[in-house]
Amino acid sequence: ILSVGSLPVRYLWGDQPLVEKQNLLFVNDPYNPGLSSNLQRIQEFVNSRKDKTNVLIVGANASALEILYKLNDNKGIKKHLGQFAFLSTLGLLPDSIVDMERQKDFIPQNLQALQNEDCLTAKDIADATYKDLDLADEISLGAASTVEIISQAFGRLLGKLDTKELKTFACLYGNDIGRRQRCAGYHYSKTIESLKEQGAFEHIAGRFEDLSFIDGEFHLSYLDTATKKVKLHDTQFHLIINCVGSTNLERSDVPILIKNVLDKNYVSMNESR
Repeated sequence: ILSVGSLPVRYLWGDQPLVEKQNLLFVNDPYNPGLSSNLQRIQEFVNSRKDKTNVLIVGANASALEILYKLNDNKGIKKHLGQFAFLSTLGLLPDSIVDMERQKDFIPQNLQALQNEDCLTAKDIADATYKDLDLADEISLGAASTVEIISQAFGRLLGKLDTKELKTFACLYGNDIGRRQRCAGYHYSKTIESLKEQGAFEHIAGRFEDLSFIDGEFHLSYLDTATKKVKLHDTQFHLIINCVGSTNLERSDVPILIKNVLDKNYVSMNESR
């Protein structure tokens, strides 16, 4: 057993953990060298600006929620901030409120329909899961209310998969389903709700493409999820924080130890990369 921890954070823009330009602070890795030191650097940056600083957080995972919470919990930073935005592929926020009453009536009917099937593929289970997640979306029942019900329903079906299909489910569909079932603590979601009430929060559904320098300002270019087209966002962001997570085994910045054991065929990369 070779324990190597997480792969390095994937930088979105520039080649340094923190990149500073005119009217821009781009934090590629909020935890390098540490969150506290980066919050201090952010405070220095927002203090140096005359105007309000607009914030873009790329990602909508646990790190993104923590960063948003920390920025709003620090009075020295918060007073200098203006608009906030998340940029994530699905454009979905983690859910925190369990609807106890409506939860009782929710039935994952597509997954239940597979219970009597003897031969299933990973795609069969995944497709049924997506349909049940869509049903929950249609009635505005969030992940906090459905995650246990849906997870138990597809979990009972996994024993019907052979080894190859089980591996496919784990490497491909499991991760994808997990992105739609994210949950969070109430104090994190309360921060977002408060910003929404102030008209200071937006969630952009798309992928980060680049920053374009136009008329002395940096503007966000992103691949819009709905249209599959690259768009230029209207809001001028001054503080951008990368929370997309780690790199994968196909990229060039894989640690040398892992690269060597891959090159020597001691290990192989699975479908999740």
